[in-house]
Amino acid sequence: MSRSRRWIAQEIERLDPEVDYEAIWRLTSTYGLDDFAVNLVYAHLFPHFVIPMHGSETVYRGGDGKVVERATQRVEDTFRHNLTWWTYGPSHERTQASVANINRLHAHYARKYPGNFAHLDDYLYTLAFSAASMHRFFLTLGLPGYNDKQKVAAHRFWEAMAALFVDEAGNQITGFPEDWDAMIAYLDEYEHRPWPAHEVGRQMTDAIMDQFAFRFFPRPLHGIGRALVASTYHPTVWRVHKVDPPRPRARTLLLRIAGLMIRLKKLGPDPTSNYQEILEALTEEERRERRQGIATLDRRFSVWFRDRQGLPAKAA
Repeated sequence: MSRSRRWIAQEIERLDPEVDYEAIWRLTSTYGLDDFAVNLVYAHLFPHFVIPMHGSETVYRGGDGKVVERATQRVEDTFRHNLTWWTYGPSHERTQASVANINRLHAHYARKYPGNFAHLDDYLYTLAFSAASMHRFFLTLGLPGYNDKQKVAAHRFWEAMAALFVDEAGNQITGFPEDWDAMIAYLDEYEHRPWPAHEVGRQMTDAIMDQFAFRFFPRPLHGIGRALVASTYHPTVWRVHKVDPPRPRARTLLLRIAGLMIRLKKLGPDPTSNYQEILEALTEEERRERRQGIATLDRRFSVWFRDRQGLPAKAA
């Protein structure tokens, strides 16, 4: 039996967000993605997650972090975890194993940066931002945001995800906002705190914007790639990470063009496979070529970015 051209919205409409929140989130977040979209979402998300200086410090690591040395592989690894969560949901053992790995990774780096993974607000903001990010992103692009069912499902999904995380001392993350409206209010309050600007945030955000531009735009157009990413940031990110945002008219134009590209893509029928399924369907040869291409890209980017930032060459 063939599916309707708009089967995703129809499926969401028949589901109960209080019970079927995992299915609604999977339908909302995993279809219609490609490498460009995933990388843009990553470049949009990450500077928000590390607004405090201790967050940026643990990512950038003086220029030796993965965000410089294996920049595109970091995108791949981040979304490998996220796609597992989005596809299988917090009740599934694959998601639970993935989060357990993240918890162990945080504990590992906490030994080098003690206290940097002990801030409850870092976890709550990241989780709440993840729940609302695409809704707010779509509104920024002039597109419709989530409907009421998607809002309830997003909140329920990430509330359940929050229960899987622990801080560096092994304490469970508690205090997730009680509903969608409380979550949005929390994000707004967090983003309007007087966070101090810091140089490490600028360097880290430069690396993230530059990776996106380096991967998808020829060198003469790197500025457009950076401007597109910068246009999606909250003003607090501009200030704290010392990002020069595009002028208002240019920003509006870039965001509307991005929104138009998404609208045009949605004119076709809904995809029948999500991004996770597409990646899992790759042959071993295709996987090997993808890994090799990313490794080559990352070596070139590291050399280019270090020269651009005046960083010493990485020791062999």
